[in-house]
Amino acid sequence: MRIAPRTVIWLNETQHYLFNAADPELGERIAADLPARLVTLERGPVLVLGTIWPEHFAALAGLPATDVDDRHAQARPLLAGRDLAVTSTCRRRPGDREGHR
Repeated sequence: MRIAPRTVIWLNETQHYLFNAADPELGERIAADLPARLVTLERGPVLVLGTIWPEHFAALAGLPATDVDDRHAQARPLLAGRDLAVTSTCRRRPGDREGHR
């Protein structure tokens, strides 16, 4: 797969790409392959952006109970330190007009 410069890769529901119950190794293969496709200088800027539910993020990014049972060894470095929590509600700020945010 070729990724052109100035590409935005949107991974909606990122857990579907990094964890697949039917094929648990698929997500690890994707996670292992993605960085290699993004680091070449010829590729230019590429943005990978995704959404993921907090419980899925915790499962993928958290440390395993043992080294033997590390099912997300490739996905974890992709997610480490790259989370941005978003509130579940939007609140109006003082001075905001009705219908405008």
